[in-house]
This record gives sequence, structure tokens and C-alpha cells, in this order.
Amino acid sequence: MYNVTRRHRRSIIVLILITALSVSACTAPRAWEMNKTQTAHEKTQSSELNGADMSIGEAATLLLESDCAAFSSATASDTDIPGQGTTAVSIEEAALEISGMYISKQYLAFRAALYAKTSSEKDPVNAAEDLIKKQVAEWNFAQEKGLLPTDDEVMSYCGSMRSDAESDIESRETMLVVVQNMGLNEAEYFRVFLPRYEVPFILVSENVNNYCSEHDKAMPDGSSEGVKIIDEQYISELQEYLK
Repeated sequence: MYNVTRRHRRSIIVLILITALSVSACTAPRAWEMNKTQTAHEKTQSSELNGADMSIGEAATLLLESDCAAFSSATASDTDIPGQGTTAVSIEEAALEISGMYISKQYLAFRAALYAKTSSEKDPVNAAEDLIKKQVAEWNFAQEKGLLPTDDEVMSYCGSMRSDAESDIESRETMLVVVQNMGLNEAEYFRVFLPRYEVPFILVSENVNNYCSEHDKAMPDGSSEGVKIIDEQYISELQEYLK
């Protein structure tokens, strides 16, 4: 598998930390208390999750509580995304289907919330959909070419990112602020959140980019990926609340 230099890896974690820090700085104070007896699926369906004061930390927490893959094959009973170790997305948990992949409501909401807080996108849900289309296209390409990272590679990369983040006092303090504002602890962030929802897609994108450069091929951009809306009401409500 292609190697990633420490400098490049460090630039990636800096970008992730800056983005997450921007999100936490822009997030409104928590305006409600989630019902702890609700399941993650029920919370996702409820108006509470979609409320105007939903924080990115709450979106991240619900994503973890769902124990659901970001996306998975519509025909799979188990996810094949390295590092996740989670169950496949069921049609009840899916917001979209993109090229045969069910996209979980929690993952779409999390990505859309990131765009809503850190960019000038007029439609953060559409922007999140475009990002996920690209992720699916790269994932399918990587799977076809044998470029998917292994579980060990994902966890090793997460460990290296943690070491880089702890390499000096300033980086560690920034990392702690980000993790705490996401409502997570260090173990959850580096051992669960990153290996499920960030690092697999980082490594896939890097592997695909290197392969395409070596073989003089165009990078898959997701523009041709077919999208089917599974839960139109959920999408509409999410768009409305994230305006």
C-alpha cells in the first residue's frame, strides 16, 4: 500500500483539528437536554436532533451512539469499511442510496452540520451529499483496484495522528479543546470516531490519488454517481433546520 509521509499526515490532522475547532467555536449553546432513554435511531428521527440549536458535538455523539457505518452496500449484512467494525446501514437508517450504497442519516447529518458551521454553502445538505458521492466513488474505485486500507493500517494511521497531535503542548491543547467540544473523550475520538468516520476515507482518497497519478487516470469525483432519496421528509427537515 502507498506510504504517507509524516509531514503530509500532520497537515491532514491540522486541517481536521482546525475544521473541528471552527465548528465548536461557531456552535450555539446547548438549548435542550437529549432524552437518554431514546435510541440513537429515535433521536435521529426526532425534532430534537434537527433543532436549530443542535451542536456539532451532539451530531458527533449521535453518530457514535448509532454504531452504524457511514455507508455500506445495500445488499450487505455487515459493513466492509476498514476500521469501523460496525453493522451495515439498514434501509430504515438510510437517508440516501448512492450507487448501491445506503448512506446513514447520522453520517449525512454530521457532514451537513460541518458544512453549515464552517462554510458559506447555501445548502449544506447538498454539499454533504456531493462529498459523500465523491467518497462512494473513491471507495468503489479502491475496492475494484484492491486499494482499500486494512483495519491495521487504519488504526496505525490513527495512532500516528494522535502522536502528531501530542507532539507539542500547543497541538495537544488544541486537540483537547476540539475533542471536548465534540462531546467526546480522547479514547473515543482516536479509537472510535477517527477510525470509523475520517481515516478510512482519508486513506482511500490518498491511495486512489496515488494510483491515478501513477497510471495517468482521472480521479473519480462522484459527479456520475446515481442518487436515490430514501427518506425525503428527513432530508427536507434537515435542509430547513440547517439554513
